[in-house]
Amino acid sequence: RSATEELRAEGLYALCLWRSNRAAEAIKTAIELSQRNFKTPTASALEGISSVMEVLIEAQALQPCNAREVVQACKRMARLFRTYCRVFPIGVPRYQRNLGLWAAVRGRTSKAQAHWRKALYWAQKLDLTTEGDLVRLDLARFSDR
Repeated sequence: RSATEELRAEGLYALCLWRSNRAAEAIKTAIELSQRNFKTPTASALEGISSVMEVLIEAQALQPCNAREVVQACKRMARLFRTYCRVFPIGVPRYQRNLGLWAAVRGRTSKAQAHWRKALYWAQKLDLTTEGDLVRLDLARFSDR
């Protein structure tokens, strides 16, 4: 398997672990993935990168402590995601959505709103209805806070 295929498969596995209430194992898997040296990702990497970021962001949301290892892993995945978006703009709405979620769980509401506005703009520009709907869901979810 290529490195991108591993990222996709193991990233989705980490998310499955997370959603199966196996948080410790999911976080460990996500951190380990973030430490690998992925060069420019291929088109199929979107799900893996996004899944790893989701696990790391949700981990920070549940345990608001800024565990240094989780924060560093999230930063590494954000850099990889940004690289992906330079090559494949179709990832921009999800990238901006994840950055918005990350800002929101850290209490940075205005920064989250700015990322979500960018995500909505790109989702509309690229005609990605589902991505736009997910952003609207996040906006509603975090509007009370």
